Amino acid sequence: MKYSNFLELEEVDEPKERRKYNAEESKREIHFLKTCSRETNSRFKLKLPFRNNIQQLGESRFMETKRFYQMELKLN
Repeated sequence: MKYSNFLELEEVDEPKERRKYNAEESKREIHFLKTCSRETNSRFKLKLPFRNNIQQLGESRFMETKRFYQMELKLN
């Protein structure tokens, strides 16, 4: 198989209809486009998306303390 034939096989057709994104998906798409870059070693780099409202995370101190003590016992 020739190299040019390989490239033709690997092309992806654009969808005829663009998918409609909801508000959350649109924010993710914009974040990706703004922060995605390629490093000199050909790796892609992008920032992780974080939520602005920390209150949505909930209360996790109890679970984290429990996991910490379990890990401490396991390492001893």
